[in-house]
Amino acid sequence: MRVPITGSFRWTAPFEEKRPLSAPLNKRDHIHGAEDIAPNQKAEIVAPEDGTAYFFCAIRSDLKRSMNEVQKETWPFNFKGRSYFYDLYGGVIIFISKDRQRTHIMTHSYRNQLFNQTGVNLTIEESKADERFPICVEHSFYDPKTYDEGQKICGVGNAGYSTGVHIHWEIHYGTEWNEYSERIKPRQWSVGE
Repeated sequence: MRVPITGSFRWTAPFEEKRPLSAPLNKRDHIHGAEDIAPNQKAEIVAPEDGTAYFFCAIRSDLKRSMNEVQKETWPFNFKGRSYFYDLYGGVIIFISKDRQRTHIMTHSYRNQLFNQTGVNLTIEESKADERFPICVEHSFYDPKTYDEGQKICGVGNAGYSTGVHIHWEIHYGTEWNEYSERIKPRQWSVGE
């Protein structure tokens, strides 16, 4: 098992960091629950272990709307109802380990990195056509791709709410969404600290 990035990199945001960073410290109300990794040069996202990747991207025409309103099924992982999957993260890679013991979430790729470079069959679903501010969801839930550990998935991006090129990397146990206190800390898991 490995860090999902090629070349040299640096850890830029710790797992326990209080968020959102845009708020004063005393107003930050949740924990990051992930590690951020920034490459030192142009880099690619690679498979952290053997497994299957699904790709996801959402675009809202009104930033006040959340993915909870779409109620998109995110099969085969149970993350339904989490406003987590929306354009704050840009393109999202959902990577399930071959033994289904871990789900890696890697975000901030650009849409074209996910859908033009990976060769997936893209499904586009929109909320009701008569809605004033629709949400467009693009995904490969019906066309997952299998990867070996270290195999290239796509490029590292800076999409969504991001201040620089990096990967936001979460690891959940199994295929269920875990509260941050129950997640695997990527840095400890990948380097055995």
